[in-house]
Amino acid sequence: MFRSMEEIQAENTIKEAKDRVKAREFEMKTFYKAELHKQNESINDRKEAFEYLRHRQGDQNQAVKQRNKQIMMKLKRSQK
Repeated sequence: MFRSMEEIQAENTIKEAKDRVKAREFEMKTFYKAELHKQNESINDRKEAFEYLRHRQGDQNQAVKQRNKQIMMKLKRSQK
């Protein structure tokens, strides 16, 4: 009888250890997924911000060129 109780206790200990390992693995997987999701969101936000700045810079360059053309046309008209 003593031997069987010892075996049962050992099996319970092993089972509890396996359950704790599974719980930790599940927690780590969910943490990894959440962190990966946050990282992808931040990457997408950064890309969106740079895309906006790039278009904004292009629009600004175009406006500067247009203004320079207007000034040159005024200068040419005043020279005539």
